[in-house]
Amino acid sequence: MHFVQTFKSVASLVAGLALVSPTLAVPVETTQELSQRASSGAKRILLWPWINTNEVENNIAPALKATASTLADSGHFKLVANWETWHPDEVPKSLAFSPQLATRDHFSGERWNQLMDVLSWQKDAIVQSLNEPDLAGVSAADAANLWSQLVNLRKSHGVKLVTPACTSNPASKDWLSDFMGRVGGDSKPDYLGVHFYTTSTNSADQEIEYAKNYITEQYNAYKIPVFISEISSTSRDPAAAKKFIEDMSNWMDQQDFVFGYGFTGWSRKPADEFSSPAAQLLNESGGLTDLGKWLAGV
Repeated sequence: MHFVQTFKSVASLVAGLALVSPTLAVPVETTQELSQRASSGAKRILLWPWINTNEVENNIAPALKATASTLADSGHFKLVANWETWHPDEVPKSLAFSPQLATRDHFSGERWNQLMDVLSWQKDAIVQSLNEPDLAGVSAADAANLWSQLVNLRKSHGVKLVTPACTSNPASKDWLSDFMGRVGGDSKPDYLGVHFYTTSTNSADQEIEYAKNYITEQYNAYKIPVFISEISSTSRDPAAAKKFIEDMSNWMDQQDFVFGYGFTGWSRKPADEFSSPAAQLLNESGGLTDLGKWLAGV
C-alpha cells in the first residue's frame, strides 16, 4: 500500500534494479556536523524512494539529481531515508541518512552488509526497523527476536533505534503493545515508529484532528519520542491534501515529542492507487510541485 511495498513489486519488473548498488563516497561533512544537522530544529525527513536512484542511474529522469541537491541544501530536512540500507548517491551526504531494515531479509546478507558500510562512515546513525510488520505477517515475537540484533548493533556502534512502524489500523495498536512488552530495559527503543494515512473521503479538518489524536496517543502510551516515518493525505482534492500537509507539518514542528516526520510523495508518480496525485511532492519530470516547494522552503 505504501512505498516499500509498491516499489518492491515494481522491482520484479524492472531489470535495471540490479544496477542499484551505490558506491559509497567519502562524506562531505564530518560526523559531528552530520549529528548537529540531525539534532537541529528541522524535523522533516526526506523520504526518497529507491526508484528515484534507479531512474537517475539509468538516465530516465536526470532532473531528479538536481532536485535531490536542492532538497538536501534547503535546510528544512534533518534526515533522508529510502526504505533501504544503502545511501542514495544522488542525495548529497550533507544530509544525514537513516537506514532501514524494512523486511526480515534486510537483517542478513547484502542489505546487512550495506548497513555496516554506512555505519563505517556515518556515526550515531538512526536505524529504522521493520516497515508495517502488521501487514507483512511478522509477529511481534519474531520482530522482538530481530530487535535483539539491533540492540547489539547499538552497543557496538552507538546507533539509535526506531521501533517497527505499524499502520494506523486499530489492530496495529495490539501488535505494537505486544512488541513493546518484549523490549524493555536495555532493549528499550530510542524512538517510536509511526505511520498515518488519511482516508480519501473525510474532510481535511476531520483527518487533521484524527492524525493529531493518533500521534499524541501513541506517544502517551510509551513516552518515547515519535519518529513519524510515513504520513500523507490520500484525498483526491488538491485543497484538502494541501491543508492536511501544511497544517500537520506546522503542528508536528511545534510538538516537542515529535522527533521527525516524513511525508510520502517524493517520486515522479504516485506509488500506487492508494496514493493521491494531489499529495505528490515531485512532478513527472522530477522537479518540485508547489507542495514540495513548500515543504522544502524553496
